[in-house]
Amino acid sequence: MREGSGVESEFEVEFDVVDSVCLSRYRAAVSAVDPIATLARFIAAVSRGRMPEAQSLDAMRNLVRSPGHIRVLGTAGAPDAVGVVIDLCESAANFAELSIFASEGHAAAATRALVPWAEALVREGPRAGVEIPLYPGGPDPSVLAEAGYVFAHALWGMRAVAVAPEFVAQARVAPPGFSWQALTPALVPALHATTRSAFAGVPGCFVFELEAFAERCLVDGPTRRVLTDGTQVIAFVRVACDGDVGTVASLGRAPAWRACGLGGLALAEGLRLLGEAGARTFELEVAARNRVALALYESAGFVCTSELRVVARAGAERRARSAMVDPDHPALIPLPSRLEGARVVVRPFARGDGAALWEAVEASRTELARWLPWPARHQRVDDSEQYVRSAAARWMTREDLAVVLTDRAGRLVGGSGLHGVDWRVRVMEIGYWLRTDAYGAGHATEAVGLLTALAFDVLGAGRVFIRCERDNLRSAALPARLGFVPEAHPPEHRLAVDGSGLVELVEFGLTRAELAHLPWYAEAARRVVAAPLDG
Repeated sequence: MREGSGVESEFEVEFDVVDSVCLSRYRAAVSAVDPIATLARFIAAVSRGRMPEAQSLDAMRNLVRSPGHIRVLGTAGAPDAVGVVIDLCESAANFAELSIFASEGHAAAATRALVPWAEALVREGPRAGVEIPLYPGGPDPSVLAEAGYVFAHALWGMRAVAVAPEFVAQARVAPPGFSWQALTPALVPALHATTRSAFAGVPGCFVFELEAFAERCLVDGPTRRVLTDGTQVIAFVRVACDGDVGTVASLGRAPAWRACGLGGLALAEGLRLLGEAGARTFELEVAARNRVALALYESAGFVCTSELRVVARAGAERRARSAMVDPDHPALIPLPSRLEGARVVVRPFARGDGAALWEAVEASRTELARWLPWPARHQRVDDSEQYVRSAAARWMTREDLAVVLTDRAGRLVGGSGLHGVDWRVRVMEIGYWLRTDAYGAGHATEAVGLLTALAFDVLGAGRVFIRCERDNLRSAALPARLGFVPEAHPPEHRLAVDGSGLVELVEFGLTRAELAHLPWYAEAARRVVAAPLDG
């Protein structure tokens, strides 16, 4: 370790870990550094027990890519703050995690020093951005907000002092040919694949790369159980017991086995193991947006006892643009003059588009009028031209961001836009429509992907959502195809277009933390960043 001049110090060894092949050498080097234990005790103290000493040691020895990803402000013997970058495992958003712990009075300075350091590290590695948990004794939220970090997701701590009798009484029979078994080395690759797929869209979940995952399994294998037929692993659970407190560390099931009751089966198996080990109180952690898991845990008698909020921010080049959003002067917000996809061009409406818009509406009036009220207002070309000019004016003032969709040859094929924008909250709704003879060509899907990247990467959106009638299956398929998450709101209704009664709406949402892992996002973001701005 190299000591600084009382300002900061950093762990260094003669090599840098660039892949998991070096893990054992790196861990040996870090374990040999005496101050690691001192730092773990410091973290446990300033976090008021939220990050126990053993958990901190595990993180610093096993979850970071190199010793240079642990940074101390102050001195190692008497630190003022510690920053740890965790990026040796995959998360739902493909983000690295920066954990900051600071003694009283040092949170703001530590946040200002450690965030740029962590972002520089992440830019050199495989992750798409940084997320930061707001631990007690952690970073200064106001400094993070100034730097453009926004709420991404929350993790809930849950506890049960007794398992609900109704949950215990439920008969839980494994599928034919499958049984719960202790994990064996031969099953580790299958367990890793199932774990990755199970947690692929769950905020806050981190999954090791295969070699590191296998090493972990060798250590904590006795605490893991898998539901297997000897080849496949379709569910899993890992537990830990400390005295009379038992923790369900992780559980899940293969997505292909959704709605088969395997989540309840895994939870029951974990609670059984903990009960046999002497646990009388049971704890676990869950993503607050994971409504299916929450319902399962609540049915077993778990209640929420704590919340850990997590903020996030994506790549540096896109952040530079979102920083130009001034909510007090929306008309000055720079926007791309056009976005070009492989199949579609997205641009603001312009004077003279009325004739092409009216023709597209007229050719598709029967289908559009089933779901949308506005085609009734386009009875003549002049009606459409009036709308086009109004839309162009609202684009200039940033009151509404309606856009026209054309194919690469310039033919108008539909419309879309970002609507209901509150520039302070930065929650935006995407709408879209297509002329009927353009169905199936991918224009709307690509356009919505480009607008989603625009919303997050240029406008700094915290959330984007799409609403449509439940019976409009074609429209509802688009957000599902792009990876938007169905929201678990109470049913919302509106009057049917023909006035015949109420129709039920469905809503799909996407947050920044859920965005980066989606397969289409990188290309859409590249096209958005490359687009020229109009101001």
